[in-house]
Amino acid sequence: MDVESSQLFATAIANLADWLAGAVVLLVLVGTIYWLRSRATLLDQEKEKAETSFRRFVETCQEGVWIFDSALQVTWANQQVEEILGIDACSTVGTPLLNWVHAADRNRAMGLLNSAGRGVPGQEELRFVHADGSEIWTLLGVNRLSDAPADDSNSKCLAMMTDITRRRRAERNLLSAQKLESLGALTGGIAHDFNNLLMVILSNLDLARTVLEDDSPGQEFLVGAENAATRAAALSKQMLAYAGKQSFDKEEVHLERLLKEMQDFLAVSVKIPVKVHAPSDSLSPVLADPAQLRQVFLNLLLNAAAAMEDNERGRIEIRISEEWFDRARLEAAALCRDVEPGPFVVFHVQDSGSGIEPRVMPKIFDPYFTTKASGRGLGLAAVAGIALAHGAALEVDSQLGRGTTFRFALPALDLPAAEPLVYRNEETDASPVAKKVS
Repeated sequence: MDVESSQLFATAIANLADWLAGAVVLLVLVGTIYWLRSRATLLDQEKEKAETSFRRFVETCQEGVWIFDSALQVTWANQQVEEILGIDACSTVGTPLLNWVHAADRNRAMGLLNSAGRGVPGQEELRFVHADGSEIWTLLGVNRLSDAPADDSNSKCLAMMTDITRRRRAERNLLSAQKLESLGALTGGIAHDFNNLLMVILSNLDLARTVLEDDSPGQEFLVGAENAATRAAALSKQMLAYAGKQSFDKEEVHLERLLKEMQDFLAVSVKIPVKVHAPSDSLSPVLADPAQLRQVFLNLLLNAAAAMEDNERGRIEIRISEEWFDRARLEAAALCRDVEPGPFVVFHVQDSGSGIEPRVMPKIFDPYFTTKASGRGLGLAAVAGIALAHGAALEVDSQLGRGTTFRFALPALDLPAAEPLVYRNEETDASPVAKKVS
């Protein structure tokens, strides 16, 4: 082979080697791309599975779940948010999460959410606002979902909301009952001793009047002293009622009949017009002391009238119904202790007064607490004592500027098996009402 042929052959071999090297590089590159695409597809599938599992979890859990961004805007919410707050979960997307927090708790909520954005998890008991305007107590826990910087628009955080309203109400009722029990023990002891002293005073005043001549100037002073002691005895009786230490003569009572007996008396006891809604059907009886129930009727009426002393056009409405109280409703009652669910006969007193301020509500059954200059603060305290002594529940609904409704609910006596309970809704009350089937 000559020199020229050798050079051509060497050049061909070199070109072939270069081509083979390029082909190998190309094959490696294609293989790498294929592997990367396969890996990406696998990662996407795993991510999709993880997201599906996550969504399935948050959709079926009992907590309300929000996902929010660095601007505290909601980007996603589960169905349980709707169950807890009564709002369309989708309507919260794109809105600030703080919009749904109670105004009084927004500063604490903002600090909690911002901490989550910085990667610091935490939880707080916060109030949210239900669609009907009521307060919902929640335990809100927050944590960060992504590793993006806190100020990155892609940064996401998770908020899990547990409804603890029933627990808070149960704690409030327990504390209220314990407070009433402690105050009742103190008040009852003082009232009992005070009442014994008054009996001695009244007896001696009566003896003194028999000793003096009828026309004696001293008779007038003795009568004044006797009247004052009698009023003090009535006050002592109210204190004993609050303490639940009065002697009760319980018997089978029909509240609707008792109300009819007192209707005229109640109407003239206050200056405000009183409208009585008498039930058309005979309701179940209750086991109670009629004298104490009359005291409850009168005290709640006088309390309603006092709330409307500046409202000349106001009106008080009174009615009696038979209603079903489940465990949740009993736990939500303003005053309730050791009462089992079942049918209750309920005495309603509704006024159109100024309403009760939320900060005052926990104190309304405390003895000697009053917001009126002319009040003594024992009317509702006596009602509370009678309620506890009778195993009753007390409900209070109030709206500022619109009025207040008190409900005194006594357990209905067992109905015959042949008279099952059905439920209806009355126009004046949305709660289920138990009515005997004839």
